[in-house]
Amino acid sequence: MVGLSIVKPTCLEEALALLNDDTFVIAGGTDVAIQVHTKPNVTKLVDVNGILKKGIEETKDSVIIYALTTHTDVMESPIIAKWAPALKQACSQVAATQIRNMGTIGGNVSNASPAGDSIPALLVVDTKVTYVDAQGEKTIALKDFFTGPGKTVMNKRGLVTKFEFAKADNLKTAFTKVGKRNAMAISVVNCAVGLYLDGDKIEKANIVLGSIAPTTLHIKKAEEYLFGRKFAEVDLNAFWSLVFNSINPIDDIRSTAAYRKQVAANVARSTLITAYEGGK
Repeated sequence: MVGLSIVKPTCLEEALALLNDDTFVIAGGTDVAIQVHTKPNVTKLVDVNGILKKGIEETKDSVIIYALTTHTDVMESPIIAKWAPALKQACSQVAATQIRNMGTIGGNVSNASPAGDSIPALLVVDTKVTYVDAQGEKTIALKDFFTGPGKTVMNKRGLVTKFEFAKADNLKTAFTKVGKRNAMAISVVNCAVGLYLDGDKIEKANIVLGSIAPTTLHIKKAEEYLFGRKFAEVDLNAFWSLVFNSINPIDDIRSTAAYRKQVAANVARSTLITAYEGGK
């Protein structure tokens, strides 16, 4: 970290020109403050405050969350509470109050941690992400954004500008986090569920687990099992088994693989029930 400098570009083009393997983008700075100690090659922080937008907007058909929106902003938004309550729940469980007040949704996603709490909750509402790089602006499905732990399609050469998801009256969502304590804890497992319903019939299910694979993971076999079924017809033990057999977590400093595998299946099942019975 010797010789580390902060650069504050005046426009998006200038910011993009500064991005390379020796730079970190800084907005809230809650992740960067830790990462700079483990990345001796980083010599420059590029401050994007004042360049990227902050805030939450509701259009006729969708909700837009701009990159510099903080976790606290998301928690306190009536728009998010109405259309994506799982995201409100997820952001309320990020670290502690001070971090939530500073940390941004764009930073949490760009950091691409498999344990990032906002990511599963964004995925279950079928969010699209918009980013800009030297080739221009691109919008893709968020599920296609991550390429590995800490890696995205931007390859450290782009900036996320916003997220957008469609409003759906028939969508119910829920989020659960398991950590070693109730605050300032990286997830051992996190889970978000989104159920698109036609009456009590499941038209589409998104079952997403974090902290159990190199990237946040859709449990496709469990999603396929739920498709077209009434909730009363769902065998919750069969659902549990599909989740359990779909994942291959690893041992790390927060958990053993065996514990994480068991807990992930348990949490997926309980979050599914919560989404159907208590979600919007």
